[in-house]
Amino acid sequence: DFDDDKKKIEEQCDIVARAFARYKEIQLQGHADFADFKTAKDELNERLAKLRNELNQLLHKQHYANVKYDKWLATHQPFHWFAEFYEIIHGKGGFDVVIGNPPYVELKKINYKVLQYSTFECGNLYALVIERYLSFIKNSSKSGMIIPHSSICTDRMANLIKILKKQGLWLSSYDIRPSKLFDGVDQRLLIYISINNSNDIYTSNYHRWASEYREYLFGMVEYVANIKTEVPNSIIKASRQIENNIKSKCKTNNNLSLQIRQSGIPLYYHNAPRYFIRATKKPPYFWNEKDGEKISVQIKDLSFSDNTYNSLACSLLNSSLFYIWFLSLSDCRHLNMREIEWFPASFGSFDNKIVSELNEKVCQLMESLEKNKYRKEAFYKATGKVIYDEYYPKLSKPLIDQIDCLLARHYGFTHEELDFIINYDIKYRMGKELSGSGEEE
Repeated sequence: DFDDDKKKIEEQCDIVARAFARYKEIQLQGHADFADFKTAKDELNERLAKLRNELNQLLHKQHYANVKYDKWLATHQPFHWFAEFYEIIHGKGGFDVVIGNPPYVELKKINYKVLQYSTFECGNLYALVIERYLSFIKNSSKSGMIIPHSSICTDRMANLIKILKKQGLWLSSYDIRPSKLFDGVDQRLLIYISINNSNDIYTSNYHRWASEYREYLFGMVEYVANIKTEVPNSIIKASRQIENNIKSKCKTNNNLSLQIRQSGIPLYYHNAPRYFIRATKKPPYFWNEKDGEKISVQIKDLSFSDNTYNSLACSLLNSSLFYIWFLSLSDCRHLNMREIEWFPASFGSFDNKIVSELNEKVCQLMESLEKNKYRKEAFYKATGKVIYDEYYPKLSKPLIDQIDCLLARHYGFTHEELDFIINYDIKYRMGKELSGSGEEE
């Protein structure tokens, strides 16, 4: 309320806007007199300085009175959008275009108050930047941002996702291996282009590319209309209609969460996958000098009521079908419980013959994973010597393909859809697995 001085502030903003209009008018005149130009510029700077000072004093008085004014001014450097761009925001309804690459900084590292932002709970500065700029654009404005890929697929970004879903969006996302969007920046990124007066959403796939193809990367981006999903706090990614068709057929099933129990027969999965999801009937070997033999922190477990359900879940998690689901919904770095629990799988609807064949294939897959693993040693400052089993699921891909063939019969996929699943991202999945399974912690 500007200490009940709102009218006075608005009058000063209007004066500044007129001074800016005069300055711009003289600047654009090719025959303008330099003295007139300097006078207009000096007047604009003088009026802006006066307005900034008054707004700074009010802001300091209302929210930061416990800090000396000069110190606060130096550390916080307030910027008053509505005053600096009064002509645009007040007179024209806002900016036509906003583009940016906002800072990815955790709010806990920022030493100043953030007021009245719904995205404050997201915990990162880039979310607040997006909420802020949306308050000073026109209804038909366009915007574009480069932000972390996790912005559209993690629970803590729920409030930002709600805001983004109100815009018309074109989303494309990018991995960090084998090449990064920005060299030296180890960050999975998302580029979005937005139209403010639409709510249609289009997405691309999760891009992986070699550095020599960088110049062709954006030319290869393809978008498809977003498929709606009940999974909370996630905008599902896809780049082809066939992928949407697959997910639509899966949606006819109940969720996997209905089969998971608090206790029972355990199934272990690696929660930091790269090119394959790996689930095993027994925990992989892990030992470190500090704690001895234990289960790696990257190995999590699920429980099922009997061996049949355990094997069904094992077949699903190891499948390329589930891998596609994981990339579509997650941050592509962490396999969280929500991606598992929301996977559409009604165990009771599986044909007994398919269940029997899946059980057989899972047994063969477990044997293959054990046969192809490698016991590795490493050294870390925190824990000392570490010994662990490193797995190479790509060597068991033929068995994983057979599991996907059986799942295709259950879900009713066409031959074309099955081919898409089996060969999904095949170039990188079957290439050299960088650094193995990553269970060093």
